Amino acid sequence: MSDSLVALSLWDAIELGNLDLVKIFLANDVDINAVNDKGASILLVAAGSGHLPLVEYLVKNGADVNLSSSRKHTPLIAASAQGHLEIVQFLLDHKADINMASVDGINSVLGSLAGGNPHVTKFLIKKGAKINCAERNGVTPLHLAALIGSLKITKVLLEKKHNVNVATMEGESALLMAAASGQLDIVKYLLKKGANINQRTKKGATPLTKAVADAQFEVIKYLIKKGTDLSVRDEMGNSVIMIATLSQQIDIVRYLLSKKLDINAQNDDGMSALGLASAFNNMLLVKFLVENGADVNNAFCEKWRPIYIATDDGNLELVKYLVDNQAKAFGNCLVAAASHGFLELVKYFVRLGLEVNYCGKNQETALYAAVLNDHFDVVTYLTSSGADVNIAADDGKAPLFVSAINGNLDIAKHLVVHGADVNMCTEAGSTALHAASFKGHFEIVKYLTENGVNVNIASTVGTTALYEAACGGYINIVKFLVDNKADVNIVDTEQHFSPLLVALTNDHLDIVTCLLEHGADVNIVNTHNNNVLHYVAGKGVLDLVKLFVSRGVDVNKVDGDGDTPLLCAALNGHVEVCDFLKEHGADTTVVNKKGESIDTFMASKVSQLYLS
Repeated sequence: MSDSLVALSLWDAIELGNLDLVKIFLANDVDINAVNDKGASILLVAAGSGHLPLVEYLVKNGADVNLSSSRKHTPLIAASAQGHLEIVQFLLDHKADINMASVDGINSVLGSLAGGNPHVTKFLIKKGAKINCAERNGVTPLHLAALIGSLKITKVLLEKKHNVNVATMEGESALLMAAASGQLDIVKYLLKKGANINQRTKKGATPLTKAVADAQFEVIKYLIKKGTDLSVRDEMGNSVIMIATLSQQIDIVRYLLSKKLDINAQNDDGMSALGLASAFNNMLLVKFLVENGADVNNAFCEKWRPIYIATDDGNLELVKYLVDNQAKAFGNCLVAAASHGFLELVKYFVRLGLEVNYCGKNQETALYAAVLNDHFDVVTYLTSSGADVNIAADDGKAPLFVSAINGNLDIAKHLVVHGADVNMCTEAGSTALHAASFKGHFEIVKYLTENGVNVNIASTVGTTALYEAACGGYINIVKFLVDNKADVNIVDTEQHFSPLLVALTNDHLDIVTCLLEHGADVNIVNTHNNNVLHYVAGKGVLDLVKLFVSRGVDVNKVDGDGDTPLLCAALNGHVEVCDFLKEHGADTTVVNKKGESIDTFMASKVSQLYLS
């Protein structure tokens, strides 16, 4: 039997409490203090599993009662956490250290409470365990006793002078934990013993805000009866009414309102309780708040108005209710509804009289928003309702341009039929044709061209639709555009790239061939002084090198780095191209700005041959 199988069987036997099998293993030279891959000893596993006879046997035969795991858990901590009182008693009778703690600060007392075993805790305290201890996050026995609802242990701890207001690393008190978990008896006892009713956490929470957040109604009523601060806000600036609204507890909201709290208070974002209720689409709570005086238009900014929140969620019923109760619909509601494709809401707002061409953020109209998000049904409704198809956003992009970017042919056709200007330019001088060519949307390119678009309009940086298609590698669009009189030699104004140069740069050789067939100028150079030969020589495309040389392209053109086509070929190891260029007059003496020359290339080749 392999060692791994023996080990596996041993640990199985321990967890099952099979004493006879464990004895066999121990009789066969297994160390009684052996540990598993987590550093847990045989005794620790047995204690945590609750096998008293096995624990007794191991201890009587020399097992170390204080041998801890890699995380420093001891057999006593394990037994305490699992509530095995008899094993706890036995281990303590055999000199187990009652106060040893794990690397996380968990000792037997904390372990017993964390495991929900207050009967073990009581015994440990009786045996002298320290109670003024805390694990690494600052949680003390009092915190855990309050959390699990053990009034007896809470009393014992406080009788032994445990600090009633001790806080965790996050500033949480035992009272706060008891309030949050609904432990009313403990809340009452802690307050009786001097707990600070308004003690705040680092994030500003108090026992009241936690009780409200967790819908602990009886605790809430008791804390208020005892004078807790009702004006407290949470870290987001939410009032207690707003916190109750977040919990969607109408009974608690009703009770808090009976305490004369401000129903229209706003949080740090400027949202009210009604806004929060609207965000949850909770009609019952919305109606309750409105009926009790909530201002339906109350918000710091438009996006937090209840009607906008309801619109953003597509809740037509709620929107109608708010409008019926004096909520003011506004232009951005229409834009939001269109953006999300909520057709019925769009219809409702238009019938309500909202301006169909209202421009919202970034000067975007409802039509623009619908086009942007491909909501064809909303687009058709808006155009039938008088939406202007040529209103552009603040970057000059009109709905047609956006449909071209998205590749939505149906919307593009609809817009053109309804008067969209096919030659309208953005702030950057681009048309819808530029956009469709850039994205490779052939059908839209075709449709726009058939409907009168100027294929040679250049952007503010001189790029045309053909340039965009050549850059993107869309051969079908390139062919279509040149067949429809696109100028193949318009260069951009920034780097002086022609469609041919940009196609070469991006290795679109099929497009290079097409452009050459349609009269592309092979002698255009860019601002870096590169000609077509620099690119094809550097890439080793011998056929194109031959073609360009035959068309008279300068073989000795020096670019901005001092490189000639010959140097580009040599430095990239294209021997055949080098030989061809030298045969056709390439200057072999040129040295670039880095000091590299043909001699550099040849020296490198000789070195490689020598080393090989």
